[in-house]
This record gives sequence, C-alpha cells and structure tokens, in this order.
Amino acid sequence: QGAVDAKRRQELLQPLPVDASAPGGQQAAPPAAAAAPSPAAAAAVGEFRPPGRAGDAADATKHEDAGGVLSGMPPPEAFGKNSRHDAGDTFKDFRRWARQLPVWDLQAAGNQLPANTRRDIFEFLEKICNRRLYRNQGREILSMLLPLESWVAGGALDKSKM
Repeated sequence: QGAVDAKRRQELLQPLPVDASAPGGQQAAPPAAAAAPSPAAAAAVGEFRPPGRAGDAADATKHEDAGGVLSGMPPPEAFGKNSRHDAGDTFKDFRRWARQLPVWDLQAAGNQLPANTRRDIFEFLEKICNRRLYRNQGREILSMLLPLESWVAGGALDKSKM
C-alpha cells in the first residue's frame, strides 16, 4: 500500500499540462477519475453514523429542517425571561441570522414560530433596546420584523410597548 500512496503522491505533485488552444494558456482540468472518490469510499461515507446514533425518525427530521429558514436562529428558550443563555450572545446570533435572510424568509420564519415564541423575542428585543450598547442594532432588527404580519400576528406584539 505504501508504494501505491507514493505513486499517487507523485501523480498529484506533477504540474498540470498547459492547453495551448485555451486563451492565456490556461491549465487543463485534472482528470475526473482523480477528483472523484471511489464508489466504495463514497458508499462508506454515506453510511457512517457517529457512535450512539440509532438513526431514528426524529434524527431524520432534524436533518431535513437543518436547511430551513429557522436554521441558525438561537433556540426559543434563549429568549425567555429567566434564560440561562447570555443575552448579548443571543442577540448577536439572532441579528446575524435575521440579517442574512431575505424578507420573504423572515416572513416564513414568523409563520413557523408560535405566537408565544415571537412574543418572547419581541420582549427580548425591547430589553436589548434599553441597553445602550445594543440600542441601535436592536432598533434595526425591530424595524425588520415589525412590518412583517407573520411576526406581529396572533397577539405576539404588545403595541403599547413599541
């Protein structure tokens, strides 16, 4: 096996041939066989499960939602009144999440969150706006969420506070 590895290493260290017909003498693309893993290796990687993981239905559901609009948002319990999560870190993570989403995804996220979670988020943002350090950034996030009907619907917003 050591001889095969040495041979493969030599192949990889060879410069790519230059394609004279390409503009600027660009290098030719490497052969497809060198870039793709063997079918056996690809199958082995696809079947890998970390120790202690049974691969039940709940686990599959988590992976399906991993690319959803709520992916990257802090957990709902982080916005609660007696949360053990650091408020500054929670706000930074929430702001990063909200700013990277287009408005239609923010609207969809509001539809997916229950009214009590949205209420907790608005109360959390109100507290953040009372902090001098995060005041302007908190207002920025509120200005993004308040126009979206899905975020303020269902009694999630106490309009007397805003």
